[in-house]
Amino acid sequence: MARLPRGEGRRRYDHQYQLRMPLDLFRRIKRAAQEKEQSVNGEIVAVLSQAYPAANDPESVNEAMLDAAQAVLDDWTRTLGALGQKPEDNPRVAALVDAVAKAKRQMDHR
Repeated sequence: MARLPRGEGRRRYDHQYQLRMPLDLFRRIKRAAQEKEQSVNGEIVAVLSQAYPAANDPESVNEAMLDAAQAVLDDWTRTLGALGQKPEDNPRVAALVDAVAKAKRQMDHR
């Protein structure tokens, strides 16, 4: 995560919470924050944000859409199989298979 210069583009947080933690954990967090040249608070917020993404986070939405597209593809593949056809026999299904596979590869590289 890139660090912004002090005072530039930083947002104020709506809620403050005093957190108690074991000294050893604090030291590990502090070391990680220093390596990234950010505050301890910034490191904690970054880790928690990653662990608990917002429901409308673009990454989460993309992943959910990809899962839905895969479910549709699986259903179509079963239907085509019952008809004795393969997905590659239908240009639209084949194009969707390729698009979903490409999107999955891109998401895996993030």
